[in-house]
Amino acid sequence: MARRLCLVKSGLSSLPLFYMSLYKMLIVEAKEMVKLQRNFLWASWKNVCKLKEEGGLEMSEIRRFNIVLLRKWIW
Repeated sequence: MARRLCLVKSGLSSLPLFYMSLYKMLIVEAKEMVKLQRNFLWASWKNVCKLKEEGGLEMSEIRRFNIVLLRKWIW
């Protein structure tokens, strides 16, 4: 499970990082990205997104991460 988590965090989350920091991601695209991550990880997505202290794996939500990256430009 740790290997899969590492692959999801390094590959599936960071590949579109540049585009997510410049353009607002469509909801359909975000859902498709989460679907790819969820299918690869084979775990309850609610538990995966929880903090480590709460028993989760601390994965960031794609849509929220996109908004944070866009707001970085305002700063």
